[in-house]
Amino acid sequence: MKTIELFILIVIISLNSIFGQEGILDKTSFPILSGKYLGQKVPGIKPELFAPGIVSTKEYNDRDLTISPDGTQIFFARTKTSNHDDFDYDIMYSELEDGIWSEPEIAWFSSKYGEVEAFFTPDGKELYFNSNRPASGHGEAEHWETWVMKKDGDNWTAPELIGPPFNRVCYTTFTQNGKMYYTREDLLSFFKVSYKNGIFGQPEKLDTIINSTKVQYNCFISSDESYLIFVSRERNDGFGKGDLYVSFRNNSNEWCKPINMGPEINSPEEETCPSVSNDGKFLFFTSDKDGNNDVYWVSIKFLEKLKHTYNK
Repeated sequence: MKTIELFILIVIISLNSIFGQEGILDKTSFPILSGKYLGQKVPGIKPELFAPGIVSTKEYNDRDLTISPDGTQIFFARTKTSNHDDFDYDIMYSELEDGIWSEPEIAWFSSKYGEVEAFFTPDGKELYFNSNRPASGHGEAEHWETWVMKKDGDNWTAPELIGPPFNRVCYTTFTQNGKMYYTREDLLSFFKVSYKNGIFGQPEKLDTIINSTKVQYNCFISSDESYLIFVSRERNDGFGKGDLYVSFRNNSNEWCKPINMGPEINSPEEETCPSVSNDGKFLFFTSDKDGNNDVYWVSIKFLEKLKHTYNK
């Protein structure tokens, strides 16, 4: 009897040793990640999945990644793939502390309502995001609106509605010279507005060369305002359900005709949520070409060959 008990004990110890070495039993372990971009190997001019198993996962739909201006925080939105409500997302974040990235967790400002599309002002002192939380903070979810938090020393203020005239506004991105570009959700059109010293100017609708179809959204402006990347449907040169396009400014400071970013970026499915890394070196975007939303990234040098199209 003692021999059998001893045998069982040896087997248990051996299995624990094997599984412990392989990391099979320790499913809560998180890899040590250091360096820029969650310590990931940077891509070339061909898009690659960003942070597989960490940001881009099979268990979740992951989208709209953004990096803080100082490069120490990464935000993205996530919901379970089994969740059929496209708008039941949480904003996740990871922070670089003492040279090591923390495991992504639900952001401190996220609520029981849906939240997506976190973006910073260039100075890192304001953080904007989109949410369907009610203005009162209680009751049923309402229209998606833009909320803002402001840096107060080492802390952030509570989220506040950006308010009129920016009702039904989403995907707010900013330039270094004090302009905010955004999408009007109810119109599916793009606007810009000056934003200086905490005061907004008068909104302006972008030219018809940009707002040229019934459906365009997710407008991202480069920090120097030299190019604009957005999602559009119903264009003759589209590849899928929603494609990424880019427009460059010409020598007359006018927006050029948008150009499809091509099959290297776009698929028969939907590509959305463009953003550029804080150092301007990489384009991030979301694609559901593999069945669920994942975040991809590619060298911004990819845009250079597209820009040559305007110089021919």
